[in-house]
Amino acid sequence: MLMAFQKELEVHPQVELVKELVKSTFKYQQFSCAILVCKNPKLISLLCCEFAKTKLSSPYPAGTNLYYPIDGTNKYSKVKIQEITEIGGDIWYKFALRRGNNPICEQFNRLDDFDNKAKLARDQEDTDWIDRNNVAVNNIQTHSGTFFPSIISQFRGFEEVIHEEVDGSTLKNLLGINCLVDLKSAIRFTSENKVDLEHDKNRVWINTVPDRIDNNNIVLLSTAHSRFVEFKSEIESLFIRTESAEALQFDELPQNLKSIVEITSGTNPLSIWRVR
Repeated sequence: MLMAFQKELEVHPQVELVKELVKSTFKYQQFSCAILVCKNPKLISLLCCEFAKTKLSSPYPAGTNLYYPIDGTNKYSKVKIQEITEIGGDIWYKFALRRGNNPICEQFNRLDDFDNKAKLARDQEDTDWIDRNNVAVNNIQTHSGTFFPSIISQFRGFEEVIHEEVDGSTLKNLLGINCLVDLKSAIRFTSENKVDLEHDKNRVWINTVPDRIDNNNIVLLSTAHSRFVEFKSEIESLFIRTESAEALQFDELPQNLKSIVEITSGTNPLSIWRVR
């Protein structure tokens, strides 16, 4: 199921390959799983994150989770944007919150005033966000507003990778981070046993074949890994037990991806699956 076209690998086509894979798998959700053999999975995983990143900024859409200060205290309420509306020529947020044990209520605030006080929450997936308790200022977990896929891998070994240059810029600069601590804060690294199927919807797997392919997955495997031979049998097993899975043929790929695969697949074999 791995495509092979013997062509010389160049850096730029490999970067373009990753970009097109990310676009098709994470952005347009055309594929359920893309399995790519590469020399440096850690480097490629960060490229995947760079190309897949999304931004959340003001004006915040309905459903956004934030913290809003409680006057006269050092605590913040958990609030959720309900809608954006225009009142008297100004833009206002309507947001929901709960004060202590009181019922959920709704408030309005001008966009500029709200943005100056509110803090974007790291957790944007919690549907029960406003049912939670108020939070002391020292315990709030804010978010930069840039969202990346989750990486299924140990964090060890990424220190060297962030300084690698790709098309004239370091990965550190591309990702907008200053140090390793920033990387760990910006991107969720987790083990295969702790994948959150609800929250980790876009996943990049490093030298691990997933047990299942819910949502969107890019799997990066190195031929130098000690378990590479086992990976092949695990891939076959995953395909067999995944109901309605189909491996796409070269002619079925999007045109942009097809042209890159012709150049890179000799060195970077690729298998792309779709669950019907």
